Amino acid sequence: MRYALIASLAFVWLCAAPVLGETINQKFELSGVHCHDGKHAVTLAVDGVEGVEQARVLVAAKELQVTYDPSKTNAQAIIDAVRAAPAVGQSGNYDAVPK
Repeated sequence: MRYALIASLAFVWLCAAPVLGETINQKFELSGVHCHDGKHAVTLAVDGVEGVEQARVLVAAKELQVTYDPSKTNAQAIIDAVRAAPAVGQSGNYDAVPK
């Protein structure tokens, strides 16, 4: 009986483990970034959002790739961070739209 209970609990834990700490990989169409300084400003702004694990700006592709924890943040918070990033270099008026 005790073994069956332990085995059942282990099964439940193993099945639930992938859900715990789940992250989302999301791409955004990015505008306003035209140089390295703008790329750096947007990356820093998005990295500063609680729950963001990784942010990557691809200037030539006009794309932002973000990995984040949906229990801590969402796409709108990421978009708000992009829009709030300080204009630098040849870049400015940043915006992001989910793909």
